Amino acid sequence: MENKDKSLPKEENEKSTITAAIPVSGEKQTMTSGVERGAEDEKKIMALSEDPTKVKFINSANNSSMAMAGLSDRHNNGDAKVDIENVQIAFAGMGKDELLKFADDPFWVRLRWTFFILFWLVWLAMLVGAIVIVVKTPGCPPLPTREWWQKGLIYQVYPASFKDSNADGRGDIKGIESKLHYFKELGVNTIWLSPIYKSPMADFGYDISDFQDIDPTFGNLDDFKSLLVTAKAKGLKVVLDFVPNHSSDRHPWFEKSRQRIGNYSDYYVWADGTGPDKKNPPNNWVSVFDGSGWTYDDVRGQFYFHQFLKEQPDLNYRFPAVREEIIKVLQFWLNLGVDGFRVDAVNHLVEVEDLRDEPQSNVSGTKPTDYTYLDHIYTTNQPELFDLLHDWRLLLDTYEVQDGEPRLLMTEVYASLPVTMKYYGNDTRRLADFSFNFQLIPVNKNTTAANLSHLVSTYLSALPEGRWPNWVLGNHDNSRIATRVGEELVDAFNMLSLLLGGTPVTYYGEELGMHDVFISFEESQDPKGISHGPVELTL
Repeated sequence: MENKDKSLPKEENEKSTITAAIPVSGEKQTMTSGVERGAEDEKKIMALSEDPTKVKFINSANNSSMAMAGLSDRHNNGDAKVDIENVQIAFAGMGKDELLKFADDPFWVRLRWTFFILFWLVWLAMLVGAIVIVVKTPGCPPLPTREWWQKGLIYQVYPASFKDSNADGRGDIKGIESKLHYFKELGVNTIWLSPIYKSPMADFGYDISDFQDIDPTFGNLDDFKSLLVTAKAKGLKVVLDFVPNHSSDRHPWFEKSRQRIGNYSDYYVWADGTGPDKKNPPNNWVSVFDGSGWTYDDVRGQFYFHQFLKEQPDLNYRFPAVREEIIKVLQFWLNLGVDGFRVDAVNHLVEVEDLRDEPQSNVSGTKPTDYTYLDHIYTTNQPELFDLLHDWRLLLDTYEVQDGEPRLLMTEVYASLPVTMKYYGNDTRRLADFSFNFQLIPVNKNTTAANLSHLVSTYLSALPEGRWPNWVLGNHDNSRIATRVGEELVDAFNMLSLLLGGTPVTYYGEELGMHDVFISFEESQDPKGISHGPVELTL
């Protein structure tokens, strides 16, 4: 047999083709040399070459028998290339006919419809559930509606020294009206006027001789009506100081009472004296301005009680006619267009009926004529006064019902925080909109940040739930904030009162940093100051 290992001519070698099929899996295909395996390998190669998913390597030579016999010339292999023209990706899934067969199968049809219906049932259930949750779940409470007195600053005006319009040396109503634009520019929405009622001025207007008239020092009722009209046109509210605890001793009511004329006989608190001649006071009660709280009246032959000056006899609120008179007073000013009242010295309105002695306070350094010598448990904060306050609250509320505008009721109470908070009332018996918070009055140059924080937190902790706070930096009874803390801190404290939650209440001039001045005893006009004798006083 001829030796097959002889090399073929180069030309023929280049024409020969060796085809090797390699599985897609990447398994190496080993070519077996020798004639004895030629037939077997040729079958495998032909089988693989028919599979379009295989890769074929093609040589330029065309002598396949040499390759099948394992005869090769490593020097004459020719150029190799990869034929990928007929390579196809094998389809591993079911064909269209098979899918259609399953799609039309009753079992699969029922399964598809079951899932389809279940999907929409679940979706519908989720939708219904979401709606039920939205409807049934309690919503967030609506934001509380703020009243006008909760939205801005209350600015106290002391008329006698605020603005003089006629050069008589005393402030007046027209002077106040001329400055309404200033209040607006300042951001004020409520002005509170200290007493402008007709008065002999024994206590700067807090001794009232006519509750339904204006003192000529300040103008007249027409001036006041003009002030109200102009203020409302500028969006400002006007609140009056209301002084119900007492009247002037020159009020017609008192003149008639001391003469025992009709019902007026019981308009004030009268009592017989003690001692052999009945010329000693009925009990040990003292005045806020020191000294006995009782003064003997020669005309009536009895003592009358006064918690303040002897020129300010206390009204008897245990007598129904007095209550009716005061309701008429409130109605008079409300009908003119007043937006509310600040009730002066409200905790002094009622005393115990049996006039028993008050116990000592045991405050060191006091004498029997000092107001602080006694614990005033029988002349202040009596239960009956809350009934009075409730009646006034109801009256103001009737005006709100008529026109939808709330009327403000503020109270002045110098007492402990628990007592002060009683003047708010409760949910079933509302009283004052707020009682003045005097926690910031004691601040001075020695007050630390920790002290200030304590004053604020103590007040807020004592405040009944749902009640509105307020912050008073100063008033006509106390030193200016600039004097107490220094001019450099005035702006800081004014800002503090504005930033704290609640209604800020300020005294005129505090925004300017006005401070106290010293005057001599001879120049003093303040009753409390005069009672201390000839010493220099700070007003």
